[in-house]
Amino acid sequence: MSTSSSQVTNNIVYTDTDFTTLQTDMLALIPKLNPNWTNATDTDMGVTLLNVFCGICDMLSYYLNNQAYECYLPLAGLRQSVINITSLIGYRLARPSSATLNVTLTFDPLESAFVFNKYDIFTTADGTISYVVTSETIALAGSTSVTLTLTQGVPVTENFVSDGSYNQSYTLTNNSVSEDMLSVIVGSSNTEYTELQKDTYLSNIKLNYFFVNTDADNTTKIEFSSVYGSIPSNGDSVKVTYLDTLGVGGSVTSGMITKALDSTKVPTGTEISQNSVATSGTSRESVAVTKKQAPREIRTLWRAVTAEDYKTLLDGYPGVLTSNVFDHSVDSAIPIQQVVCVVAPIGGGALTDSFFSELKGYLNRVCMITTDPVIKNPQYVDLTIKANIYVGSSYDSNSVILAVTNAIKKSFYTGVYDFGSPVRFSQIVSVIQGIAGVSYVTMVAPLTDVPITNYEIANFLTPEIALAGVV
Repeated sequence: MSTSSSQVTNNIVYTDTDFTTLQTDMLALIPKLNPNWTNATDTDMGVTLLNVFCGICDMLSYYLNNQAYECYLPLAGLRQSVINITSLIGYRLARPSSATLNVTLTFDPLESAFVFNKYDIFTTADGTISYVVTSETIALAGSTSVTLTLTQGVPVTENFVSDGSYNQSYTLTNNSVSEDMLSVIVGSSNTEYTELQKDTYLSNIKLNYFFVNTDADNTTKIEFSSVYGSIPSNGDSVKVTYLDTLGVGGSVTSGMITKALDSTKVPTGTEISQNSVATSGTSRESVAVTKKQAPREIRTLWRAVTAEDYKTLLDGYPGVLTSNVFDHSVDSAIPIQQVVCVVAPIGGGALTDSFFSELKGYLNRVCMITTDPVIKNPQYVDLTIKANIYVGSSYDSNSVILAVTNAIKKSFYTGVYDFGSPVRFSQIVSVIQGIAGVSYVTMVAPLTDVPITNYEIANFLTPEIALAGVV
C-alpha cells in the first residue's frame, strides 16, 4: 500500500522550528517523497534550495515566536507590550518620582504673616536643579524661622479646551511628568479632578476622575472617559499643572539648595539651610520591576489585609526603597487594631513630611476600615568597611584598590540588605578576596557579623581600603 505525501508530512513536528531540525526532518523526507533523489549532499542544487528554505523558515519562526512572547508578561521584552498587558489588570507603570527634602528658612522677626505659596521655586547655587514648595505654608508674625517641604521639578502649566466627547485625550509637552503634584482643573468653576489610581475604588462613577497614560516613549496623555467618571463639557477649559522632573537625578546632597528663584518670594535677609539629603527620587518604573510587582499587587487586589499585603503595596509605591511590616501576631506589644509599617525611602534618611503624608493617605485608602496603619522611619545602622589589602607584585596597586572599592559599593548598599538582614563578615571578605590582584586581606572593621534587628537596615558608607603591602 502506497504512502501519500500528506501522511508523510504529518510526521513533521511543527514545534521544531530551528534551522538544524528543519533541515534534518526535510532531508529525511527526500527518499520517501522522491526515491530517485539520491544525492543529498551540499553539492546538490536541490539541497541548496532546501537549505535556503530552512533558513527562511528559521528566521520567520524567530519573528513569530517573539511576537507571541510579547503577549505574555514573563516573556515580553518591549516596554509597550508590558504596558498593554498590565493595563488589562488595572496596573500602571509608575512615572518618574520627584525627590523631596526639607529646608529651614531663618530671617528677622516678621512684622506680619508671610505666605510661601505652592510651586514657589528654590534652586541650587548654579540654578540647574529646581525644587518647589509642596503646599502653601504660612509663617506667623513674630516668627524667625519656618521649615518647608520641597519637591524636585520645574512646574509646567498647559491649557486645553474640551470638545465634550465621551473619550477625551490631551498630550502633554514634556516627557518627564512626575508622579507628584499633578493637578487638573476644569471649567470656569475651577472644578478639581482627581487622578484615577489603581487602588481607587469607584463607588461613584460620577466623581471627577482623570487617567494618566504614559507610553514606552514617555509620551504622557491626560484622559477623561465617561466609563470612570464625569467628563468636561464642550468648551470647558482644561488646565493641567505638573512637575517636569529629573527623577533620581534630582536627589541632591545636603546643603545644595541655597536660594529662591524669585527673591520676593521669601522675607528679606532669608538664610536657607538644607541639612538633609533629598530622598524618594526615582526613574520611571522598569520592565523588570513590573514583571515582579504586578502579579504581587494583583493578588492583593490593592487592598491591605495581611502584613504581606501591606509590604507588597508599600514596596510598589514610587519612592519607597523597601519596607517591613509588623502586626499583633508578630509583636504582641502592637495593639491588635494597628499595623506598624517601617519604610525606607530611596536615597536613605527619614521620610519627609510630604512623603509621609502621601504614604499615610495611600495606606488609609487600601487598608481595612478597622485597621490603623502606623508609619515609622527606619533605624539605620551605619557601617564603614575598612580593610588593608596585600596586592600581587604583577598588579597595579591603585587599580586593585579601585576595583575592590567598586566591588564593595556594588555588593553592599542600602537596598541589597533588607530589614533584619545581618551583615556577614565572611561575605565582605569573600567580595574583597574575589578581586583579581588581591593576595590576602586584613579586616579592620567590621571584625565579626553585624546583627540587624527587624526595625533596622544596614547603611553602608564609603569604604576605606588601604594598601598594606605588595607580595
